[in-house]
Amino acid sequence: MAAVVYNGFMFDHSCLRVRLNGVLIEDVQELTGLGNDMEESIFYGNAQEPRGRTRGQVKPKEGSLKVSRSSGNAVRTLLGRGFMNKLFTLTAEYTLEGQPSVTDVYKYCRIKSDENGTSEGTEAASTTFTVSPLRSVPNGMAAV
Repeated sequence: MAAVVYNGFMFDHSCLRVRLNGVLIEDVQELTGLGNDMEESIFYGNAQEPRGRTRGQVKPKEGSLKVSRSSGNAVRTLLGRGFMNKLFTLTAEYTLEGQPSVTDVYKYCRIKSDENGTSEGTEAASTTFTVSPLRSVPNGMAAV
């Protein structure tokens, strides 16, 4: 299946708006790794080749949210004291004039790690959060 292109343009990073519990998160540098895996078992019985498989279980994938250091502080403040124990909904919306918008929803998320960093040169200081959802729903399409 070929990529769908409207008016010659495709979504890029500038089309992305990320919200945490409905609040826009500014200065998102990266949102990667979120999605779903299907864990299944292959059944052999006494055969040398597979005879079948189980329906499996969906396992949401952890991802990374990298933002400016000031936005990282804002995320922590929004979630409050004990922020790594708080559950939240993360939405990623892609909008581009002339295209239908795409919204991915990650439900019952929690932050599993956070890391502040900077490097020599002109790069802005940043915070990277490891986000662990219990449900990943890409553009309204449930995995099962």
